[in-house]
Formats: sequence, structure tokens, C-alpha cells
Amino acid sequence: MDVAARAAPDRYGEELKLWMAAIATWHARTRRYRVEDLRRHHARRREPVVAAVTGALPRVPHRAGWA
Repeated sequence: MDVAARAAPDRYGEELKLWMAAIATWHARTRRYRVEDLRRHHARRREPVVAAVTGALPRVPHRAGWA
């Protein structure tokens, strides 16, 4: 391979490093994935999710007239 072809994977690797650092920073700073917010969100459930245990789907509200 010539010099340009060999440099392309290195450049791509550097771009991936920068992208992963940015994503890690976003996840660390956003409120979306804070432990206390996730606990508060999941504490509001009225019925436990039983699909993992029984294979059944949890009950969800529905609109009248939907089949």
C-alpha cells in the first residue's frame, strides 16, 4: 500500500478516539443517565415488569376501540 492508503486507517482510528471521548463526556454530563434520575424514573412504575421472569409482557394502558 502507498503512504496515503496506510495513513487512512490511522486517521480513522484517531477520529474514533475523539468520538468516543466526546460520547463519554456527553454521558457523564447529561442528566439522562444519572443514577438518581434513573432510580426516580423507575420508582414511578405501578406494576413490576415480569417479562424477564415469565415471558409475559407488562400491562399497558390502551385506548378504547383499539383491537
